[in-house]
Amino acid sequence: MSYTTSLRLLVASHLSDASFEMSFLPVQAQARIEFVKYLTIKYSDMTLEVTPHVEWIRFLVACPYVKEALDRKANEI
Repeated sequence: MSYTTSLRLLVASHLSDASFEMSFLPVQAQARIEFVKYLTIKYSDMTLEVTPHVEWIRFLVACPYVKEALDRKANEI
């Protein structure tokens, strides 16, 4: 089942997570920052309701270099 949340909350959550992850998961943190940039360029109204995982997939399709970086990091583990 899908859920929706406001863009404002999604952005705040990803920035908070990125801040926490910077020291030990820098690739993931950078991906979150790029995601927030993508969302703020795509949407001007931060009160819109979106489905987070759908937006993440759209982001990875729109920015394949981020997906490649995440995949490379995952293969290192």
